[in-house]
Amino acid sequence: MLSFAVTSFTGFGAGVQNGSQHFVSDRAPVGERPAQVRLAASLLVGPFALAAVWIVAAATSFPIQVSVATLAVLFVCSWSAVAIVNWTGRIGPAAAGVLVLAAGLLSWIIAASGGFSSPVMLLALAIAPEAWWTMRTRRSLVWGAVASAATLAGSSLVQFAADLPAPEFVAWHWLIPGLYSLLAGPRLIAASRDVIVARSVGEQPRVEDVIDAAVLQFRGVGDIVEVGGKSGELFGVAAPLLLGNGLFDRVHVGDRVAYLHALSGLAVGEVKRCHIRVRMPADASGNVHYRPLSVEMHGGSPGLMLLRDDSVEAELRRTIAELREQLAEGEVAKARFLATVSHELRTPLNAIIGFSDMMAFGLAGEFAEPRQAEYTRIIRDSGRHLLSVVNAILDISRIESRAYSIKCDPFRFADAASACHEMLIMQAREKSIELRNDVAPSTGEINGDRRAVQQILINLMSNAIKFTPNGGTVHLSAKRSGPNLVFEISDTGIGIDQDDLDRLGRPFVQLRNDYAREQDGVGLGLSIAKGLVALHDGAMTISSAPGAGTTVTVKLPLDGPAVAADEDNRLEQEGYPHAEIRKSA
Repeated sequence: MLSFAVTSFTGFGAGVQNGSQHFVSDRAPVGERPAQVRLAASLLVGPFALAAVWIVAAATSFPIQVSVATLAVLFVCSWSAVAIVNWTGRIGPAAAGVLVLAAGLLSWIIAASGGFSSPVMLLALAIAPEAWWTMRTRRSLVWGAVASAATLAGSSLVQFAADLPAPEFVAWHWLIPGLYSLLAGPRLIAASRDVIVARSVGEQPRVEDVIDAAVLQFRGVGDIVEVGGKSGELFGVAAPLLLGNGLFDRVHVGDRVAYLHALSGLAVGEVKRCHIRVRMPADASGNVHYRPLSVEMHGGSPGLMLLRDDSVEAELRRTIAELREQLAEGEVAKARFLATVSHELRTPLNAIIGFSDMMAFGLAGEFAEPRQAEYTRIIRDSGRHLLSVVNAILDISRIESRAYSIKCDPFRFADAASACHEMLIMQAREKSIELRNDVAPSTGEINGDRRAVQQILINLMSNAIKFTPNGGTVHLSAKRSGPNLVFEISDTGIGIDQDDLDRLGRPFVQLRNDYAREQDGVGLGLSIAKGLVALHDGAMTISSAPGAGTTVTVKLPLDGPAVAADEDNRLEQEGYPHAEIRKSA
């Protein structure tokens, strides 16, 4: 918890800090090693500094035997603490002992130098900042302040118990705290700056967070320089075998790209994660297997790499991947089934519709009974309805399987709206519905698949007509909004409940009310429209309330979908102008 306050008098504290790396145990947690290095440096140099202060400031107040014994205890205790840190790999017990020893010795020195009347008393105030410099924690600062107070109180007790004479004030004693301030000030300021920078760019992982992990220090592009934590348990090999490129050589070939990608450009304070498989030692049968690990990389100089066993998560990811593959296979099988059945149905349906048309127009002779003509019309209408359902199922299966291709060309949206209006005007008149088309020619052009856009308009407008009672209104409008074309289809129909509104757009979903059940359809029109809008990189929203009508808003990019635009640019760069693309399509 403490670096001796007077370590800085000699100037050796910082100089021996790098050499103190050798006195830190390999079993020490990586998060504690910087603090152990600083403590070891103080324990190696501090006794010499305190001995010098004792000789010049306090030796005259004690017998020579007491001074020699005190200094001997000082050196033995300090260097024994270094040995304890190296052996156990733990800083706690040694730091506590150093704190007590430093407070006791400084109490003797202050008492022998004149107590509170001597400038040496200011050394007691250095315990708190030195404790923080060693550990860099708020807790160490608090305990250092407690030790400072105990040192001042202890100096009075020592002076009273030893019945020391009150020495005269010595002015040159001011050199001791002055020299300490001169040498320790820059060191403490630099440490404070490092802590502030570390917190601003991201804190290093805490010791308690890495207990169950292998902790590796790396430099550059991943050269391992130090290994700690549970590396032996995770890798099953000695730590030196992981140094340098030892870890990379054990990473599965298929995971090396992800591993190097995470390492590349890792800035100070940045954290990156990846999953890798690491080769384990061969078993008794000579079989080699790989262990999945999760890797958490903390940028710095050096950087920290935390590796944990990822077996459970890897098994879950594998199970999820298998389920997704099974789901995809099921979707493909469903699409193939729908496509096959739909194609098989279209052939007889075309024959049914064709022959029923011939019979309805009397091409096969006159009917003996009027009911025969009525039955023929019912067969024809039913066949056409069933054919439209089959075609809708084919469109849905192609859209969901991403096999529905759109061919984008510029066209005037007003022309497409007028064509759809003409197709549906008779259906609206049968129900005395006013079908209004307010799309102005100034709306301009849009780059898209005209057939698909018209299909969107027809599906939405026919739905609006279907669910609007007699005498209502269906209104189509459009405008340009930035890079998009926005058109709305509103009606004065029955409206939609909020529960049904959340379900609309899914295949085979219909409204749940008496009026909806009276209408034909299987709930595919809106789903097809939604899929075609998505193919154009557009968006469709529906707002409605029961009895308040419905408004469907569709937003389509004027320049067409990004995928189609990228494909046009690629073909044009390869030497195909747009005109030739359209002609070949």
